[in-house]
Amino acid sequence: MTDSDNDIKRQIANLCCYCNTNPSAKSEHVFPASLGGEALYMDCVCDKCNNDFSPLEIELIQKSPVGMMKSVAEVSGYKKKQYWSNPIKYPEIFMHDHKEHIVLEVGLHGKFRPHLRTQIIKIKEEIHTASSLKEEATEFANLLHEWVKHHRTVCTRLPSNKNDNFDVVKIDIQGNSSLRHNEIKKKIKNEIVIYALTDGQEENLLNDFEPRLFIDDRKRLLIRARNIEEGLQLIETIVKVIYNKQPITSIENYVLPSSEWIKIHFGFDVIKAQRALMKIGLNVLMYYYPELKYDPRLSNAKQYVLNETPFNGGLADRNEIFDKSDSTHQVFFMQHAEGVMVRICLFSYITYLFALPGLMIKKPGEAFGLIVDYEKKKNMYFQNLEEWAISRMQQLGWLADSEQDEIII
Repeated sequence: MTDSDNDIKRQIANLCCYCNTNPSAKSEHVFPASLGGEALYMDCVCDKCNNDFSPLEIELIQKSPVGMMKSVAEVSGYKKKQYWSNPIKYPEIFMHDHKEHIVLEVGLHGKFRPHLRTQIIKIKEEIHTASSLKEEATEFANLLHEWVKHHRTVCTRLPSNKNDNFDVVKIDIQGNSSLRHNEIKKKIKNEIVIYALTDGQEENLLNDFEPRLFIDDRKRLLIRARNIEEGLQLIETIVKVIYNKQPITSIENYVLPSSEWIKIHFGFDVIKAQRALMKIGLNVLMYYYPELKYDPRLSNAKQYVLNETPFNGGLADRNEIFDKSDSTHQVFFMQHAEGVMVRICLFSYITYLFALPGLMIKKPGEAFGLIVDYEKKKNMYFQNLEEWAISRMQQLGWLADSEQDEIII
């Protein structure tokens, strides 16, 4: 049986174009909604592959520099109720008050505006609360009291792969003493996760750093400490205070010093981010050219997205003509005699290139692609360079909408 026959069988069976195993669904966006893409969905991607793509998109959209650009541009993505608009979701963001010798957990939202996270922090052997938003402080208190009353479980180790277990500690209080019970779980739901401070911090920050329990942008309770044991000691102290109904001192009217630097630490998997970028390019191609969904010439690129099998592609320098564009992303396909070159540019800066050898869609030298207006959440497909040039001139204010039928390129 030929590859063409297999393609026809998969298409008739409506199987996923990536894994060729599961039935297709309509949960995968053509262009990620979290980057401002329109609500358009693939009809050839299964739910399992859609879920498997999520960790790739997290590396690209939340953990890489794209996350910072997304927040600064105030791209809202999914409409979920949040206390802070367009937050930057990097794992460590601190404000170091050198005068008071305090390192506080802060967040950054739209256009790099800092805010103090609601937290319980140890300062000079005593625990204190700090917050800058009443609604967030109320939810923090409710979540904490619910956890103390019904759960009291802490995750001390996250699995390195999905088949591993979670290490969990159950905390019980007897009088002034606490008892720990070690457990292993396949899944966690109500546990507070302890994160150890990452390596490479400045010495003066390490000297002033104290463990804290805080609420993150996903409304989860987390602990950050120098190490796991320090985190366990903090939560045991907090549980005892709540059990014994002792007051916790509030840092009243604390204002983030404008003269202090915000310390940001982030890291991301470059390969996973690149796999997410290639997936975006493939999705756009298959959506606007549905006859290519099961084309074997896309197989190697799909396998790179799915399994990280070797494939040529990489980040590229920005091109002032093609990439510089306000409030848009671009997915650009250029036909060459040897195949199609795909150029993806996010926020006019992050540019990724890969080739699809042997693929012939247009005549050599012709181009087509997608412009995504992330402010309007609108996908705009262009069939040739003339349409792209008209769109670019309209965007730059060089051409009014009424003039586009008259222009000749």
